[in-house]
Amino acid sequence: MEGHLLNGYGALFMAISWGVVIGLNVYSFYKILYNNKKKQNLEE
Repeated sequence: MEGHLLNGYGALFMAISWGVVIGLNVYSFYKILYNNKKKQNLEE
């Protein structure tokens, strides 16, 4: 029973850590896009 509970926590931990990693990647990607747009607007 304890092993099953541990697996549940492991899966939850994996899901959360993957969510954080993906979220950070998306955030930095959009930040770069936003900065590029700002630079283009300034150059025009």
